[in-house]
Amino acid sequence: MRRLFRQFSLLVWLLLFLLTGCSGWSLAADVTPPPNYTPQAPRPVAQSVAEPSSLFPLVPPDPAQGKVIYEEKCLPCHGEKGVGDGPQAMNLPNPPPPIGSLEVAQNARPADWYAVVTSGRLDRFMPGFSESLSDRQRWDVVAYVLSMSISSSAVEQGKSLFATQCAECHGEDGKGMGAETNLSRQELLSNRSLQELVEVMRNGKGTMPPVAGLSNEDLLGVAMYLRTLSFTMVPQEEISRSTPESQPSSEAVADQPLSKVVIKGMVKNSRGEAVADVPVTLYVYSGMEMTLERSTTTGTDGTYRFEDVPYEAQQIYIAQATFGGATFNSEVFHGIDAQGTELVLPITVYETTSDVSLVKVERLHIFFDFSIPGKVQVAELYIFSNTGDKVVVPASPDQPALRFPLPEGAANLQFDQGKIGERYVMLDGGFGDLTPIAPGQGSYQVLFSYELPYERKTSINLTMPFDVTAAVVLLPQSGVKLQSKQLMPMGQRNVQDMTFEMFTAGNLQAGSALDIQLSGKPGGNTGNASGWVSIVVGAVMFGLALIGSGYWLIRQRRRAQQDVPEIPTGETEDALLDAIIALDDLYQAGKLPEKVYQKRRTELKHRLEAVRGIKKE
Repeated sequence: MRRLFRQFSLLVWLLLFLLTGCSGWSLAADVTPPPNYTPQAPRPVAQSVAEPSSLFPLVPPDPAQGKVIYEEKCLPCHGEKGVGDGPQAMNLPNPPPPIGSLEVAQNARPADWYAVVTSGRLDRFMPGFSESLSDRQRWDVVAYVLSMSISSSAVEQGKSLFATQCAECHGEDGKGMGAETNLSRQELLSNRSLQELVEVMRNGKGTMPPVAGLSNEDLLGVAMYLRTLSFTMVPQEEISRSTPESQPSSEAVADQPLSKVVIKGMVKNSRGEAVADVPVTLYVYSGMEMTLERSTTTGTDGTYRFEDVPYEAQQIYIAQATFGGATFNSEVFHGIDAQGTELVLPITVYETTSDVSLVKVERLHIFFDFSIPGKVQVAELYIFSNTGDKVVVPASPDQPALRFPLPEGAANLQFDQGKIGERYVMLDGGFGDLTPIAPGQGSYQVLFSYELPYERKTSINLTMPFDVTAAVVLLPQSGVKLQSKQLMPMGQRNVQDMTFEMFTAGNLQAGSALDIQLSGKPGGNTGNASGWVSIVVGAVMFGLALIGSGYWLIRQRRRAQQDVPEIPTGETEDALLDAIIALDDLYQAGKLPEKVYQKRRTELKHRLEAVRGIKKE
């Protein structure tokens, strides 16, 4: 069973990536966790880049390398020329924008496109690539896409005009005589579109006068040339004739191989204050094997430092702080992303509490399997959020903060991770979990299963341990019927050669019971013990990625069959609920920055309220 749970956890996320579109995924997170590892709240990768003006590459991006990445990650949707005609584009409800056209590219800021590549665009069905691509690779692919609409002739013409019109103040290489006249700064050009550069030249800015006597085409050519000053920008037709292997970047030649690095960082509390005298342990992994463990303590300024740490590009680095009886981890740093000899791994620690009033269940997934004669296997997956600013910990080793009631007659309790006597303790009527819950959205999850007797009919009463925002129930179509006054049917889905019925419920209160009646003789698509994982994975991937998997096709089919009157906005309550559920899952998986997530969720909630208002009228 433990092996099955591992496969379940891995395949859920693999299939989620496959369903969310033209994405890649990485096994970078599939490493052995440090001792006493505490799951941390998934941190949105782009949260620190909420303001585009703070984004710029540390080294000039390489569009030739970006071409290779584009062909693997982006071409299936955006097409070879970036005009939105990729082989998977037809499966999307909205066509991809023509990012390879000058009309679109000249109004794009490189930093904005980098942010999109990092975090994705949920409203356009585009996933983020913060996990599968390094920082430099994301800049490389942005550089390549921007090069699609730049021609050699335009760059050469722009260079000639720059020499006659601009070089007197800005220098022949654009570096000028100081910061104000230096046009080669990454932080400047990465946050300016070609059109913005044209407007500055046309109208002037500050002490810079307007550039007279040049047409819009001439100014655009100069702007294209300026782009080459900060990007290793090669026009599209030249990139097509080169390969990363035949034309290595100058940085690759100049850089000396790293053998040792310094790992450093600061430990801060939730208020941003430095915390002194905190034990910090550094763990280094190569694949699944831990190759190094070192410990130190933060100084009076809250900082820590590890000197002469062996470096290899394929290694993974994690720093762990112990504070208030709980452990807190830095983000995982991949050696391939190193930009110098110092790697910075900040850690945030939190005070502790045993008060669970600010803990809630964002999502509850329930699965049924009838592969064992005379029994129904029930799997429950809880995704928790801690909306407070303290880590929730047990009051004592035998008093868990999280308590899970089990239905009467439950037997053969199994867990995804941990076991009774370690992470879990048995309680009257259920079990408890001793794991601390860090603050944050989707900061903790638990997956467990149990068996109940089943002979053609049974009633299952599931008591909610906390407030549940949304529950999703998946039942294999095998002759067994489900009835519940609280669950709303959401249609069927074929997955792994099996048909599942999906039901949802929202806003279940703590202490309330979700009453489910099952009836009928299992037969046909019941699966078998060895196939249970694939069944559950197929079902949960549908629940987690409705909006990315083409659920709108099912909705259209149901609408045609039932002759449901069209809501003027073209949206239904079901579809909006599905979108909110999918949005929550992407955020909990760390694929959306918090500001984007909150804004998009608010928009969807307002639209849902509007649709409900129309239905009432």
